[in-house]
Amino acid sequence: MPNTIQELLSKRRDGQLLEIYRHWDGTTVAPAQRAELLASIRRMMTDGGTVHSRWAALGSGACRLLQRLLREPGYRRSLSDLQQHAGTSELLVESEVAELERTGFVCEIDGGGWAEVGERYYVVPRELGDSLVEHFKRTERSAYQALTLKGWLEHLAEAKDPGGANSIRTRQTYKLL
Repeated sequence: MPNTIQELLSKRRDGQLLEIYRHWDGTTVAPAQRAELLASIRRMMTDGGTVHSRWAALGSGACRLLQRLLREPGYRRSLSDLQQHAGTSELLVESEVAELERTGFVCEIDGGGWAEVGERYYVVPRELGDSLVEHFKRTERSAYQALTLKGWLEHLAEAKDPGGANSIRTRQTYKLL
């Protein structure tokens, strides 16, 4: 099940789409046609800079919950699992999920199996999840990268040149030191 932005948002009502648009664009004037509105939201949700700024605008609890979802295969998890692993009250988790759903970061979906009947599942749209995961990989450093010179140089080289052509130069620089 792909769970693309287009698929998941096309199931939303117009009022919900307007709220998502206002969150992502920051303005109150939205396109009049539903197709244009969906295209605008999709464009913003796939733009790395916009995704990062909207991520930064979320509350800390919602950020932690979203990070938990991003660690799951397909960025999908049940509400009961989220509540069980949250370490906070169930009501707080539900309010954070509602915030993420209201802003378009997650969508409620059907469980898809007979064992999951009656269970509420939430998923991060695939493109949005991929963009956030890529952002975290670029910005977060491991202990190795934070504590060793070689790790730090590799981190810098990877940030500047994700393809890796610069890694040879990094190794040469490290050997000189």
